[in-house]
Amino acid sequence: MTRRAPAIDRTRLAAAGRMVLCLGTALLASIIILAAATAGPAYGRTRRAGVAAALGSRMLLRALGIRLLTTGAARDGAALVVANHVSWVDILAITATSPVVPVAKCEVAHWPLIGPLARRTGTVFVSRRIGRDLPATVDRITSALRRGYRVLLFPEGTTTSGGPPGAFHRAGFQAAVDAAAPVQPVSIDYADRRGRPTGSTAFVGDDTLLASTWRVLRAGPVLVRVRWHTPAAATEDGGHRAHHRARAADDARGRISHALGAESHPVDPRRVATNVTSVSRRPSRRALSRNPVIAVDRPDRAA
Repeated sequence: MTRRAPAIDRTRLAAAGRMVLCLGTALLASIIILAAATAGPAYGRTRRAGVAAALGSRMLLRALGIRLLTTGAARDGAALVVANHVSWVDILAITATSPVVPVAKCEVAHWPLIGPLARRTGTVFVSRRIGRDLPATVDRITSALRRGYRVLLFPEGTTTSGGPPGAFHRAGFQAAVDAAAPVQPVSIDYADRRGRPTGSTAFVGDDTLLASTWRVLRAGPVLVRVRWHTPAAATEDGGHRAHHRARAADDARGRISHALGAESHPVDPRRVATNVTSVSRRPSRRALSRNPVIAVDRPDRAA
């Protein structure tokens, strides 16, 4: 009598293979970004690095088994890009559709591999001492906007499990007011292979990047929908600056909430088979401390 061979978990095996592919793709994308940011004249390096980051992000999304559906388009020129925040995949998805300059914690600058890439792409780094350093932080975002960049900010200040976003911190919108730059909302949501909402990409609580990545790889094909909404002016006639940033924050959150609440119907995954270019609970302190992309505001109240 022969013993039956142990069954092989094909899902885990396939996920392990994709993990190896992702690591290789990440290394290749890093080389491309660093080359774009260091080669050639100093002028325009940040823009070249942004274009290279867009290419690298598309490569990583493919390696992760994530398909991208984009509607709308990023505004030409400077804009404060604000989005709901579900996962670390959000950054790849937005960058893949259009080069942006992200706002991140200053600790990210010292991370292996990611830190040098973040510096090369012009990332605006924010100190942990938000209250004390808030004016300087807003000034750095304002400066990037005045130089014509699209700056990416997640005003919620942390990730959620999907659906309409939580409250938006308002201080970051002051940069758009000061730079006279428009605010362009972006809504992001995820669907499984059948077009149904999925939480496989959610990055909340005490989740780790490795565990989240492994869950994404095991989930199989995932669709990320990135919707660029019409830009809106950050200022209006009359009123105090605080009124402008409050109105801009409320308007952006309202439009993102409407998109995610009113348009959360399933989609046909076949629609995005080739379209690759064109999910909330209160977070723990640990989750807030390790979240690489943060909102700019005082932690205890909205500005």
